[in-house]
Amino acid sequence: MTFGPVDFTLNKQIHIGGITINVPIPGTIGPGNITLTPSGSVKYISRLGNLDLGARFLVGIWPLKDKEPLPAVSLELLGGPRFNSINQYVRINLSTIRVGNVPIDLRKFSLVGKHEIIKSGSYVLSYTNQYFEPFLGARLGFWRSQKFLVTIMADTGGFGLVADDHVDCNCEAMVGYRVSKHFYTWIGYKAIGSWYNLGQNLVQIDFSGWAHGPIVGTTYTF
Repeated sequence: MTFGPVDFTLNKQIHIGGITINVPIPGTIGPGNITLTPSGSVKYISRLGNLDLGARFLVGIWPLKDKEPLPAVSLELLGGPRFNSINQYVRINLSTIRVGNVPIDLRKFSLVGKHEIIKSGSYVLSYTNQYFEPFLGARLGFWRSQKFLVTIMADTGGFGLVADDHVDCNCEAMVGYRVSKHFYTWIGYKAIGSWYNLGQNLVQIDFSGWAHGPIVGTTYTF
């Protein structure tokens, strides 16, 4: 079966881990077969970073034994501004999309967003956003002795209030040892969750995922 020139929009959904990319591709199909054969490749790079500048408030310390200061449990409230940096890079190669033996005319792309370009049959989205957002959290500590302690911390930030409908969450469990009067060493496990959506006219990125793994560090106390 053959047909004459037809204007169309090809809605393509691409899944990369927890990311969903919706790509509506407008164009024109010339006379040819109805068989549709889209093909190509996708390159996706995501960079996330944050820095907490908040304060902490000690709610209290409660000894676990009568008339002995240790062991004890402590509770702290955390909050303040958090600096976020989000960079997303998407490259979608479109040059091999064909209908039967008739190539699709890709000249109908109409782009307004300054981060989007069409070049050599490829679509590129490069997006960077940096901003401050509020965060709130709490930390529970178990003080076994003057040198040994265990902490559990969780906080949530963004709340969709500042940019990209962004919400993030940090959770960690740490074991600390007091090496000297001012220095602690730490080892533990941390998980960072992030949820946001961004993009310009052609591609929208909905991100939902967790990054987690073991961590080590040190703290200097005044």
